Amino acid sequence: MPYDWTFTYNGLTIGGDGSPYQITKLTGLHDSPEVRTSDQTRARAHGLFAGTDLLGGRSLMAEVEVVAPHPDETVWSDFSRALVPGQGDELPLVFQIPGVAGGISVEVGARVRRLSLPVDRSYFFGHGSAAVEFWATDPRIYSQAATTYTVSQATVSGTGLTFPITFPLSFGGAVTGGQFVANNAGEFAAPWTATIDGPIVNPVLENVTTGQTIAFTISVGTGETLVVSSFDRSVLLNGTASRYSSLVVGSSWWQLAPGDNTVRLAGTSGSGSVSFTYRSAWV
Repeated sequence: MPYDWTFTYNGLTIGGDGSPYQITKLTGLHDSPEVRTSDQTRARAHGLFAGTDLLGGRSLMAEVEVVAPHPDETVWSDFSRALVPGQGDELPLVFQIPGVAGGISVEVGARVRRLSLPVDRSYFFGHGSAAVEFWATDPRIYSQAATTYTVSQATVSGTGLTFPITFPLSFGGAVTGGQFVANNAGEFAAPWTATIDGPIVNPVLENVTTGQTIAFTISVGTGETLVVSSFDRSVLLNGTASRYSSLVVGSSWWQLAPGDNTVRLAGTSGSGSVSFTYRSAWV
C-alpha cells in the first residue's frame, strides 16, 4: 500500500525508508497539462473567435537517485527492467504525496517515454542519477479506489416519460427512486461507466445536479446489459456490440462535476437497474 512520498510503477517502488531508489525531483505533477484549443482567427480583424479549451496529455519528469554498491546488480537490473520504454499499454503510476489530491493514494495511467542512466564516475561507485519521463495520454489524476452505486430505475407516476424523448426532459409526474448522490472529491470533472441491466426501454441517465442528460432509443431485454462509458463515449450491448446509433439527438456526454452529483436512471418502461462506477479526478 502506498504511503507518503512513494511511487510505484510496474512492480517497482520508488521512495520510502531504506529504498535504494529515491526521487530527488519531480516536474509535471503540480503543473497544468498542455491545452488543446480550437480558437479561430478573426478574418481581417483583431483577436480570435473563442473555441473550446481541452486538456492534452501530461508529461512527468522524475529524477531518481539509485544507491546500490556493486556488485549488487539486482537493484540496477530491477530498475531498468521496470522502466523500459516502448512497452505498449499505459500502466498505473501510483503515488501518495501530501498536498496532492488531498494526500490520498492516487494514480495516473502512464508509459515510460525515456530512461536515462549515465554510466559515470558516480555510477562506478554505486551511486547513479537517473532521469525518467512518464507520458500520460489522460492528464487526470484519479483516486485509486473506485466507487460504485447500484439502483433500480426510477418510478414515474402519471404519464411518465414521453416518446420520442426530447430535451429538456418532462417526466409528466412525480419521480421516486432510481437515483443516488455521487461525490467527486476531486477538483476536475470525472468520467464514469454505467452498466444498465434490463428489462428497460429507452434508458435515460440524468445528472440532476447539472441538468445534463444522456438518453438512448433501445430496448434492453431481461438478462441483457447496456454498458455506457463517458470516458471513451462508447455504448455497448452486452459489452461487445456497439449501439452508439441509439443515442438520442441532443444528449450530453456529461461527467461528474466536483462535489455532489445526483444521478438518476429512468426509462419509458421496464424494471431495470444500473451499476454506476467512477473515480474522483484532479489535474
